[in-house]
Amino acid sequence: MLVNWNIMISWWESNVKGKVLHRSEWESSNFEFISQEAVALVTGGASGLGKATVQHLLKHGFKVAMLDLPSSNGSFLTKLINRNCLYVPANITNDEEVKNGMSKVKDKFGHLNAVINCAGISFNCKAFSFNKQNTNQKSAIMSDLKQVLAVNVVGTLSVIRYALDLMAQNEKDVSGCRGVIINTSSFSSFEPQFGLGFDAMSSGAVNSATLTLAKDHASDGIRFVAIAPGIFRTPLLISHMNELNVEIYEKMVELPSRLGIPEEFAALVLHIIQNSYLNGVVIRLDGALRMPP
Repeated sequence: MLVNWNIMISWWESNVKGKVLHRSEWESSNFEFISQEAVALVTGGASGLGKATVQHLLKHGFKVAMLDLPSSNGSFLTKLINRNCLYVPANITNDEEVKNGMSKVKDKFGHLNAVINCAGISFNCKAFSFNKQNTNQKSAIMSDLKQVLAVNVVGTLSVIRYALDLMAQNEKDVSGCRGVIINTSSFSSFEPQFGLGFDAMSSGAVNSATLTLAKDHASDGIRFVAIAPGIFRTPLLISHMNELNVEIYEKMVELPSRLGIPEEFAALVLHIIQNSYLNGVVIRLDGALRMPP
C-alpha cells in the first residue's frame, strides 16, 4: 500500500499540530486536581470500598464529601477521619435528598471535581420460581429487583445528574476536562453466578451507561470510567462467608491468589482521577478472576 506523505502531513498540520500536549502540559493536566484542592464525592462512603476510597483520597490531599444513608455511621467517621471530610446523609433513591446533598457539598467546598459511586446493594435469589404455590416468594423477588435497580442504576444516575450540574461550573483544564465520574459495577456483569441475576443486570446497566455518558458529555469535559471489582475483603462480604468459602474463592483468583483489599480499589480510583486519558472504559479489578458457570 502506497502512502501519500504530502496528504498525511497536510492532515496532521490541520488536525493535530498545536493540539498535542507537551510533557509539562500533560503533567500539569494530570495533577491539576491536587494542586487546586480537589473535591471528591463518594457515595456509600461510610463502609467497605467507599470508606477505603474516602480515606485514601483524604490522605492524598483531597477534600471529600461522604454520602451515605442517615442510618450509617458516617457522622461518627467524619469526626475521626479528617476535618476536610463532610458527611452528607442521603438515600440515593430519594431524588430530593441527593439534590440537597449536592447543595451541601457546594456550600462547604464550593466546587466538585470527582464523583465515585460506591453505593449499591445485592440480593441472592433466582429471578423466577417454578413453585406455583409460593406466591409470597414471587412477590418478594419483584420487590428485591425493583430495589436493586432503584439503588444501583436509578440512584447512581440521580447522583450523576446533580453532580454534572455542579461540575459544569468548573473551568476546563489543558486537556479539556472539567471532572471525572467513576462508577462501580461488578464482575457479575461479565460472569453472572447462580442467584446473582439482579446484580448482573444492574452492573451491566452501569457498564453500558458509563460508555454512553462518556460520549454524551465529552464536549462538556466530563470523563466517565467504571470499575468492575472482583471479590473484595469487606466487612459485608466476610459476614456472609465462612473461612471455607473464602479459601474457595481465593483459589479462583489467578494472581495474586487472594481476595481483593479495599485499599487496592481506592488506589485505582486515585489513578483514574489523575490519568486524564482514561475515559469510557470498564476496568476489571479482580486478579484475573474468572468464575465458573
